[in-house]
Amino acid sequence: MPDVKTSPVCWKNHFFMPKLQNIHLGSPEMIDTAFLLSAIKSKHCAPSDYRVAKMLDLSTTTVSGYRCKGETPSDITLSKISELLKVPPHILYAAIQHERARDPSAKRVWAETYRLIGGDELEKRLTKECFSEEIEKAGA
Repeated sequence: MPDVKTSPVCWKNHFFMPKLQNIHLGSPEMIDTAFLLSAIKSKHCAPSDYRVAKMLDLSTTTVSGYRCKGETPSDITLSKISELLKVPPHILYAAIQHERARDPSAKRVWAETYRLIGGDELEKRLTKECFSEEIEKAGA
């Protein structure tokens, strides 16, 4: 029996984020906070945001703020997310700076930076690693 904590596909208790539907349809969206939280849940078979909060040393209120209020993680939390997902932190920083930016020109700069440093490829890789089973179910 596979180790539940490290099994690459453990989606039975996860909800399918609307953003994921856009990703597999080829949307030009970027990685965002909700995507990262869902990727952690999937990759580590965490049954709830409570578990994700514990993995990140955060309160459940903070994680709820990320999901429901559009809040974004601190740089320290982004480093922890990077470690949990085993991805380069600089791409996550660019994606979250894009998410934080309110000025359209700043958003464009962060979107271009994200693409130049490999953000699109990382998003495809994480989608495949963390959500492929769910995407197959949605397409079937």
